[in-house]
Amino acid sequence: MNRRHLLTRCAGASAALVAVSGCTEETLAETETKPPFIEIDDEEIELPVDQQVEVVEAAVLRADGTEIETIDGLEAFLADEGVPVESLEEVEKPIAEKLETEREDIDEIDNEPHGTGTVLELEYVHPDRAEMGTLEAVGLVAGGYAALVASGYDAELLEATILNDADEPFGSFHVLTEWAEEYDEGTTSARSYGTKPWMTVKTIAER
Repeated sequence: MNRRHLLTRCAGASAALVAVSGCTEETLAETETKPPFIEIDDEEIELPVDQQVEVVEAAVLRADGTEIETIDGLEAFLADEGVPVESLEEVEKPIAEKLETEREDIDEIDNEPHGTGTVLELEYVHPDRAEMGTLEAVGLVAGGYAALVASGYDAELLEATILNDADEPFGSFHVLTEWAEEYDEGTTSARSYGTKPWMTVKTIAER
């Protein structure tokens, strides 16, 4: 199924508030009341929204210039950056529109599956390094995935599940391939690109 017909060019209703670089103070203040990240580290939580965006942006940029041509290459990149990968594999599964990617030009979203496609499923253990938080890991995954897409990798999206030290899932986020393509083409900035998956982060209980 053609991705360009399957997943429309869009950003989440929430992501639209801060997904562009140069966010206004009003936008940042509004988003700060609804933090999109999992509450893990007190210092990370207390960061102003503009600083949170900077953390994600910097992590995305760490993959710039890195050649990642295979799934194994993505796993190696994440491991080198301190993100312990538990599993990383392709699966064929129904792709639903319910991905926090509502289009702004329609009033009602159809949440029924829109066909089957290839999804890259990632499970990683939340890094226990004090200097790395959830925001940085999200940016690294997004940056690494963009490098993989730049090499010609073709899937609908990457779905990431965050595990705790007991290998129990407690959080998730996703990266649409179209977002990565726009970043690779230079039509969106590292800040805008990294913000999109960050805005999809949620606890498993929220699913």
